[in-house]
Amino acid sequence: MSMLECYQPSLLAWRILAATAHAFMTVDEEMAQAAVLRLERPAGGDPRILSSESGAAGVAGLLHAAAEPAMRSAFGLNQHARVLLIVSEGAGEPIEQFREPM
Repeated sequence: MSMLECYQPSLLAWRILAATAHAFMTVDEEMAQAAVLRLERPAGGDPRILSSESGAAGVAGLLHAAAEPAMRSAFGLNQHARVLLIVSEGAGEPIEQFREPM
């Protein structure tokens, strides 16, 4: 997942995040790739979104949290929850590189 590497965070941004963020999580390569595929193949009438792994990292985190009962409860992910995710970039490398075999 290139482009998400940050060797030295902004100290100003870190102070704000540390004081205001509810939680942090790590998204690995496999989770990000699964999120890219989920965005490419949406459910129901949702729009198709082409994204890179970096762009879909927030979606990957949400999917992971929603699948874990303790995280789902801690984050208040229920039928009344509203979640805003920003897909920060479009597709970079061809998605076929990690597409599941049909």
